[in-house]
Amino acid sequence: NIKNRIKSLGFKCAFPSRQVNSIYYDSNDYYLYNISEAGISDRTKIRIRWYNFNDEKQLEYKIKQAEIGKKTNYKNLKEDSNFLPLEFNLPSNILKTKINIPQIIDQVFSPKVCITYKRDYFISNSESTRITLDYKINYSRVIKTIDHYRLSNYFPAENAVMELKYDYLSNNSLLIDRVVNNLSAQITRFSKYCQAIKLIYN
Repeated sequence: NIKNRIKSLGFKCAFPSRQVNSIYYDSNDYYLYNISEAGISDRTKIRIRWYNFNDEKQLEYKIKQAEIGKKTNYKNLKEDSNFLPLEFNLPSNILKTKINIPQIIDQVFSPKVCITYKRDYFISNSESTRITLDYKINYSRVIKTIDHYRLSNYFPAENAVMELKYDYLSNNSLLIDRVVNNLSAQITRFSKYCQAIKLIYN
């Protein structure tokens, strides 16, 4: 229903749907989580991400300055002695595959949670605004053993997340208002990583 309503507002599919898989990193005192929860305007999230069942992973730094965000991607990570295998499976699949991930990033941050979801991509006819719709969101704790990582049981999210993405200098406020009003969307700051920490560790 949501997808059809998005299309009725003049959006079209911009890219095939994908399974998104991410491992989020934080310090042992959860510094990145805490500054995000505190509403600090300058904040960062660090993650290893790969799509579908492809093992081509990339390191991403997601940086927010006030309400303006940007991402820095590092692809084709060179594996070395810092990497350990992670036994990975999706919630609906008991079959496990292995993907190698860094134990430590920037000498401080280690893997904490795994987040998986389906993502649909839409773009407006004017190509000024994009929408991503994330659903079937699942969270899992990353557990370290002697020589590898494994995942705890998955915790399913109760919500889906729709994100509007646009150039903040563009004059498309009317379109954004139409989308929000038509979908009866609740506008809020939302972090899947913070939601995962609350659900898994609290």
